[in-house]
Amino acid sequence: MNPHEIGQDTHSVGDPGPATRALIEAVADLSTTRHAEITQYMTERISAEIEAVSTDRHTRRSLAQAAEEGVAAMTRFLRDDLEEIEIPAASYSLVRMLARQGFPVSVVDRSNRLAQDSIMRWCLEVLAGLSDDAAAVMQAGVEILMKLSAGIDGVSQKLLGVYETERDTWLLNRNASRTARIQDILAGRPIEWGTPSAPSATGSASATSG
Repeated sequence: MNPHEIGQDTHSVGDPGPATRALIEAVADLSTTRHAEITQYMTERISAEIEAVSTDRHTRRSLAQAAEEGVAAMTRFLRDDLEEIEIPAASYSLVRMLARQGFPVSVVDRSNRLAQDSIMRWCLEVLAGLSDDAAAVMQAGVEILMKLSAGIDGVSQKLLGVYETERDTWLLNRNASRTARIQDILAGRPIEWGTPSAPSATGSASATSG
Protein backbone atom coordinates (compact mmCIF):
# COMPACT_ATOMS: atom_id res chain seq x y z
CA MET A 1 0.00 0.00 0.00
CA ASN A 2 1.45 3.37 -1.03
CA PRO A 3 1.09 6.63 0.97
CA HIS A 4 -1.91 7.81 -1.09
CA GLU A 5 -3.78 4.52 -0.63
CA ILE A 6 -3.08 4.62 3.11
CA GLY A 7 -5.02 7.87 3.38
CA GLN A 8 -8.26 6.45 1.95
CA ASP A 9 -11.29 5.12 3.86
CA THR A 10 -10.95 7.41 6.88
CA HIS A 11 -13.20 6.73 9.90
CA SER A 12 -14.07 9.15 12.68
CA VAL A 13 -11.64 9.71 15.55
CA GLY A 14 -12.17 7.03 18.20
CA ASP A 15 -13.19 4.41 15.64
CA PRO A 16 -9.94 3.35 13.90
CA GLY A 17 -10.63 2.13 10.39
CA PRO A 18 -8.41 0.30 7.90
CA ALA A 19 -6.66 3.51 6.82
CA THR A 20 -5.79 4.49 10.37
CA ARG A 21 -4.61 0.99 11.21
CA ALA A 22 -2.49 0.94 8.04
CA LEU A 23 -0.82 4.20 9.04
CA ILE A 24 -0.07 2.93 12.53
CA GLU A 25 1.39 -0.28 11.10
CA ALA A 26 3.47 1.76 8.66
CA VAL A 27 4.93 3.79 11.55
CA ALA A 28 5.69 0.57 13.43
CA ASP A 29 7.40 -0.91 10.36
CA LEU A 30 9.53 2.21 9.94
CA SER A 31 10.49 2.16 13.61
CA THR A 32 11.85 -1.35 13.02
CA THR A 33 14.04 -0.33 10.09
CA ARG A 34 15.16 2.87 11.83
CA HIS A 35 15.57 1.30 15.24
CA ALA A 36 19.15 2.53 15.76
CA GLU A 37 18.17 6.11 14.88
CA ILE A 38 15.38 6.19 17.48
CA THR A 39 17.58 4.58 20.13
CA GLN A 40 20.32 7.14 19.60
CA TYR A 41 17.85 10.03 19.66
CA MET A 42 16.29 8.79 22.90
CA THR A 43 19.64 8.11 24.60
CA GLU A 44 21.08 11.49 23.64
CA ARG A 45 18.00 13.37 24.89
CA ILE A 46 18.05 11.65 28.28
CA SER A 47 21.82 12.03 28.66
CA ALA A 48 21.72 15.69 27.66
CA GLU A 49 18.92 16.64 30.05
CA ILE A 50 19.91 14.52 33.05
CA GLU A 51 23.50 15.30 33.99
CA ALA A 52 23.68 12.53 36.60
CA VAL A 53 23.11 9.91 33.90
CA SER A 54 25.47 11.36 31.31
CA THR A 55 28.51 11.67 33.60
CA ASP A 56 28.90 7.95 34.33
CA ARG A 57 30.06 5.77 31.42
CA HIS A 58 28.62 2.52 32.80
CA THR A 59 25.26 4.16 33.47
CA ARG A 60 25.20 5.62 29.96
CA ARG A 61 25.90 2.18 28.44
CA SER A 62 23.10 0.67 30.52
CA LEU A 63 20.79 3.47 29.40
CA ALA A 64 21.62 2.83 25.74
CA GLN A 65 20.86 -0.88 26.15
CA ALA A 66 17.57 -0.14 27.90
CA ALA A 67 16.63 2.35 25.17
CA GLU A 68 17.45 -0.13 22.42
CA GLU A 69 15.34 -2.91 23.94
CA GLY A 70 12.62 -0.44 24.93
CA VAL A 71 12.20 0.85 21.37
CA ALA A 72 11.86 -2.72 20.12
CA ALA A 73 9.20 -3.43 22.76
CA MET A 74 7.23 -0.31 21.83
CA THR A 75 7.45 -1.24 18.15
CA ARG A 76 5.90 -4.64 18.87
CA PHE A 77 3.28 -2.93 21.03
CA LEU A 78 2.15 -0.76 18.12
CA ARG A 79 2.61 -3.27 15.31
CA ASP A 80 0.81 -6.16 17.00
CA ASP A 81 -1.76 -3.98 18.80
CA LEU A 82 -0.82 -5.50 22.16
CA GLU A 83 -2.56 -4.73 25.44
CA GLU A 84 0.67 -3.94 27.31
CA ILE A 85 4.28 -3.05 26.56
CA GLU A 86 6.55 -5.90 27.53
CA ILE A 87 9.21 -4.37 29.77
CA PRO A 88 12.67 -5.54 28.64
CA ALA A 89 15.20 -6.98 31.06
CA ALA A 90 17.60 -4.09 30.37
CA SER A 91 15.07 -1.59 31.72
CA TYR A 92 14.72 -3.50 34.98
CA SER A 93 18.51 -3.75 35.26
CA LEU A 94 18.97 -0.01 34.67
CA VAL A 95 16.40 0.96 37.31
CA ARG A 96 17.89 -1.41 39.89
CA MET A 97 21.36 -0.05 39.16
CA LEU A 98 20.18 3.56 39.60
CA ALA A 99 18.60 2.61 42.93
CA ARG A 100 21.77 0.93 44.19
CA GLN A 101 23.90 3.89 43.12
CA GLY A 102 21.77 6.26 45.15
CA PHE A 103 20.14 8.17 42.29
CA PRO A 104 16.91 9.89 43.40
CA VAL A 105 13.58 8.60 42.12
CA SER A 106 13.18 11.85 40.15
CA VAL A 107 15.92 10.66 37.76
CA VAL A 108 13.99 7.46 37.02
CA ASP A 109 10.72 9.34 36.54
CA ARG A 110 12.34 11.97 34.32
CA SER A 111 14.05 9.31 32.21
CA ASN A 112 10.73 7.55 31.64
CA ARG A 113 9.05 10.80 30.62
CA LEU A 114 11.84 11.69 28.18
CA ALA A 115 11.72 8.20 26.66
CA GLN A 116 7.97 8.55 26.17
CA ASP A 117 8.27 12.02 24.65
CA SER A 118 11.09 10.91 22.34
CA ILE A 119 9.22 7.96 20.80
CA MET A 120 6.04 10.02 20.43
CA ARG A 121 7.84 12.87 18.68
CA TRP A 122 9.52 10.45 16.31
CA CYS A 123 6.24 8.69 15.48
CA LEU A 124 4.40 11.94 14.75
CA GLU A 125 7.21 13.31 12.59
CA VAL A 126 7.30 10.13 10.51
CA LEU A 127 3.52 9.90 10.35
CA ALA A 128 3.22 13.35 8.78
CA GLY A 129 5.07 12.15 5.68
CA LEU A 130 3.13 8.92 5.13
CA SER A 131 -0.11 10.28 3.67
CA ASP A 132 -1.61 13.36 2.02
CA ASP A 133 -4.87 12.76 3.87
CA ALA A 134 -4.70 15.17 6.81
CA ALA A 135 -7.72 13.60 8.51
CA ALA A 136 -6.23 10.11 8.36
CA VAL A 137 -2.88 11.35 9.64
CA MET A 138 -4.56 13.21 12.50
CA GLN A 139 -6.63 10.19 13.50
CA ALA A 140 -3.62 7.88 13.38
CA GLY A 141 -1.63 10.39 15.42
CA VAL A 142 -4.33 10.51 18.09
CA GLU A 143 -4.48 6.72 18.23
CA ILE A 144 -0.68 6.42 18.53
CA LEU A 145 -0.49 9.06 21.26
CA MET A 146 -3.31 7.51 23.26
CA LYS A 147 -1.97 3.98 22.94
CA LEU A 148 1.63 4.88 23.75
CA SER A 149 0.61 7.12 26.65
CA ALA A 150 -1.41 4.33 28.26
CA GLY A 151 1.24 1.69 27.57
CA ILE A 152 4.23 3.73 28.75
CA ASP A 153 2.37 4.93 31.83
CA GLY A 154 1.97 1.30 32.85
CA VAL A 155 5.67 0.71 32.25
CA SER A 156 6.63 3.76 34.33
CA GLN A 157 4.51 2.64 37.29
CA LYS A 158 6.10 -0.81 37.29
CA LEU A 159 9.63 0.54 36.98
CA LEU A 160 9.09 3.03 39.80
CA GLY A 161 7.85 0.16 41.94
CA VAL A 162 10.98 -1.84 41.14
CA TYR A 163 13.11 1.20 42.00
CA GLU A 164 11.46 1.64 45.41
CA THR A 165 11.88 -2.05 46.27
CA GLU A 166 15.53 -2.11 45.20
CA ARG A 167 16.25 1.19 46.97
CA ASP A 168 14.72 -0.05 50.24
CA THR A 169 16.74 -3.28 50.03
CA TRP A 170 19.97 -1.38 49.31
CA LEU A 171 19.43 1.01 52.22
CA LEU A 172 18.61 -1.85 54.56
CA ASN A 173 21.77 -3.75 53.58
CA ARG A 174 23.92 -0.61 53.84
CA ASN A 175 22.60 0.25 57.28
CA ALA A 176 23.08 -3.32 58.46
CA SER A 177 26.69 -3.22 57.24
CA ARG A 178 27.36 0.05 59.04
CA THR A 179 25.80 -1.26 62.24
CA ALA A 180 27.98 -4.36 62.07
CA ARG A 181 31.12 -2.23 61.62
CA ILE A 182 30.23 -0.02 64.56
CA GLN A 183 29.72 -3.08 66.71
CA ASP A 184 33.10 -4.46 65.61
CA ILE A 185 34.79 -1.15 66.45
CA LEU A 186 33.19 -1.03 69.89
CA ALA A 187 34.18 -4.65 70.52
CA GLY A 188 37.76 -3.99 69.43
CA ARG A 189 37.57 -6.43 66.53
CA PRO A 190 39.71 -5.83 63.40
CA ILE A 191 37.91 -3.89 60.65
CA GLU A 192 38.19 -4.38 56.88
CA TRP A 193 37.83 -1.04 55.09
CA GLY A 194 38.18 -2.30 51.54
CA THR A 195 34.47 -2.36 50.66
CA PRO A 196 33.11 1.18 50.21
CA SER A 197 29.40 1.85 50.30
CA ALA A 198 27.60 2.79 47.08
CA PRO A 199 27.90 6.46 46.10
CA SER A 200 25.04 8.75 46.97
CA ALA A 201 24.47 10.52 43.67
CA THR A 202 22.13 13.44 43.81
CA GLY A 203 21.45 13.65 40.07
CA SER A 204 20.05 16.66 38.31
CA ALA A 205 16.96 16.73 36.17
CA SER A 206 15.65 19.52 34.04
CA ALA A 207 12.55 21.14 35.46
CA THR A 208 10.93 21.43 32.06
CA SER A 209 9.40 18.45 30.33
CA GLY A 210 10.60 17.44 26.90
